[in-house]
Amino acid sequence: MIAAGRNNSLMISTNTSLKGLFILLSLICFSSFGQQREQPELIKEIDSLYREIYKFNYYDTLSYDTAFLSFERKINDLIAEGQQSDHKGAVYKAKNVLFIHLKYKEGEEYDLETRQLLDETIDYAREKGDTLAHAQFTYLLGNFLSSLDRYDSSLVYFEKALVIAESIGNKSAEAASINALAVTYANIGRDDLAVEYYRKSLDVARLSK
Repeated sequence: MIAAGRNNSLMISTNTSLKGLFILLSLICFSSFGQQREQPELIKEIDSLYREIYKFNYYDTLSYDTAFLSFERKINDLIAEGQQSDHKGAVYKAKNVLFIHLKYKEGEEYDLETRQLLDETIDYAREKGDTLAHAQFTYLLGNFLSSLDRYDSSLVYFEKALVIAESIGNKSAEAASINALAVTYANIGRDDLAVEYYRKSLDVARLSK
């Protein structure tokens, strides 16, 4: 009976110690995961990843497949962290870096990824009320569609980007959209409209100085 009592005491003591250790570890883990990094720290890491793009050989996808996957995992983790912390500037910058990376990869599979990325970013900007980002990524979508020779669709998004830019009076974004419209009309042989939009872009550019 005495031995049993000692064993029970030992078990209680051990369980109590383990419980205390578990609580301590939980507090440490919670503290670690609960800490949110400031936006400048996230942007610094995003800039570092952006520089990695220029180290890749996008013509040698087999050799770089693992590196690409690692890069995309890192940038997507940063996007998720920025969204969770509501660091919108970091989110837009990371999404822009991912957009550039996917454009370099090329191919139908990546075209679909790029379109999805841009659509999601436009929805995010609209949801957050970030009108300038909304205009910028709508412009990028038009630019992306133009690179696929989908000129009719690109004109639609350049027009949308222009309307959004005009709504906030951002002359730089206006000029970029108007110039893109001019180039696109020239590509489809509408020189009359191309000249008209080139003139408009010059007028807006002068006002933005």
